[in-house]
Amino acid sequence: METASKPRNPPGIGDTLAQDHHRCDELFASAEKHAARGAWPQAQQEINAFVEAMNRHISFEEQTLFPALEQVIGAGGPTQVMRMEHEQMRTLFRDMQQGAQAQDAPRLLGATEAAGPGPARHGAGRPGRWW
Repeated sequence: METASKPRNPPGIGDTLAQDHHRCDELFASAEKHAARGAWPQAQQEINAFVEAMNRHISFEEQTLFPALEQVIGAGGPTQVMRMEHEQMRTLFRDMQQGAQAQDAPRLLGATEAAGPGPARHGAGRPGRWW
């Protein structure tokens, strides 16, 4: 007897954001690996791809997700904190790009250390909390 398979629900916003965080983390790790090996053209390419992906991700959060959340939870609070985190991250992204451009491994890797274990995981402590 055949059993009908359950239809799968499409991925939710949390799944989509988590996948995007993972993709960004992979770009970040690749850039670190190339910089540590002194493969500067690749490191520059990966850092630039990482920053572009993160800026797209942050823009989505700030322009689409946060306003929708604020309609429900009110302005300020968690979205204000996340916006401040985004500003700090943008500064680190500029430092990373400048370090890669200057082929300065200590500067690039110092900026990546300051960012923590994968800056795309900035929301890792809040999985599913907002979406």
